[in-house]
Amino acid sequence: MVVKEEDILVVKTKDEWITPGVEYAEKSWSSTFNRMGKADIYYRMRKIVTGITVQRCFEHQLKDRNIKYKTKEREKWYETDRYDILVDSRKYDIKSNFLDASDIGSVLSPTNIKWLFDCSALVPTDQLYSRTLKEDDLYIFAFMMGKIHKLYGYNPKAVLSRLLGDKDGKRIIHGFWDYEFLKPPKWTKEHGFKDLGHIMIKSTSVKDSGKGFIIGGTRAQKEFQFEEITLERKLTYAEAVTTKEFFQLFFLRPLDNNIPDGKLTIECEKSRIQEIIEPRGGFETLREKKKKGKRELKLLQNDWDDIWLYDSHIYIVGYMSKGEFKEKSEELKRFDKTVKQFEIKADNNRLYVPQLRPIKGILY
Repeated sequence: MVVKEEDILVVKTKDEWITPGVEYAEKSWSSTFNRMGKADIYYRMRKIVTGITVQRCFEHQLKDRNIKYKTKEREKWYETDRYDILVDSRKYDIKSNFLDASDIGSVLSPTNIKWLFDCSALVPTDQLYSRTLKEDDLYIFAFMMGKIHKLYGYNPKAVLSRLLGDKDGKRIIHGFWDYEFLKPPKWTKEHGFKDLGHIMIKSTSVKDSGKGFIIGGTRAQKEFQFEEITLERKLTYAEAVTTKEFFQLFFLRPLDNNIPDGKLTIECEKSRIQEIIEPRGGFETLREKKKKGKRELKLLQNDWDDIWLYDSHIYIVGYMSKGEFKEKSEELKRFDKTVKQFEIKADNNRLYVPQLRPIKGILY
């Protein structure tokens, strides 16, 4: 049995499914494996948001049909997830792709889903041959199409106004980029486990007085913590210092989801390192020329971005057991050009959507 148009389950995304996704992405993005090779940290966050949103959608389908299930706990946010749901001792690993409506909104809609039939159902090859899933465990394949609001340039208020109809963004965030804040394993091996201490946030604009932020990181490695702080007015600027000390910093988010009026300086008490965040949107990079056979990536701008996913629908297209997928799929090497939805950056195994089993086989 192959997937037909009437077999695809189309669901309007609910905000209550996206919210846990953005909350998890904020703290876990720096620990995820960057399989797509994207430098843009906000792309990585949205990928996490997509995965968890689609999982919550699928859980909703199980609940509606009174199918009992368990989910893998996410307390260990620093670990890589290899399955999502457990039904009758069978693991379900949900494979989801986000599709930008600005690119394909004219060819895919809830009433016109034929575009998906040339899309690839992908499983990273290293996962397919790992021992995390047994041969009779299932892959669930889904696509999520919606709008993203990437913020560029020096007038983010105008950008938001144009895209959101004079509404604020729903998840404006700054992700820390410097390794001295993130402290990945290779960095700590060379530089040691040095605390950042208390964190000072200073705005060049008194208009930011009274503005609240949430700052997230760790007190010790793998011990997540956050703190809400409010900027207080000084003579010509606004400032606040955390009461908690930090070991790592992952993100800073304005509680009102408005980009601050002034330029922010984030300074750490013990190391004295700083991060400057301009009152604008965007993450931009420039690839430099090869140096000693390697291409180096230079960061040009990392200020604020919005990781919420807007006006989206989820298309649950089908499923297949790991063993059957392994038997029937073809292997694609990285940078293969035949994947319709995007260019793959790692080795994958692929079936086309019509080759999957209809999702009704496990939902009905």
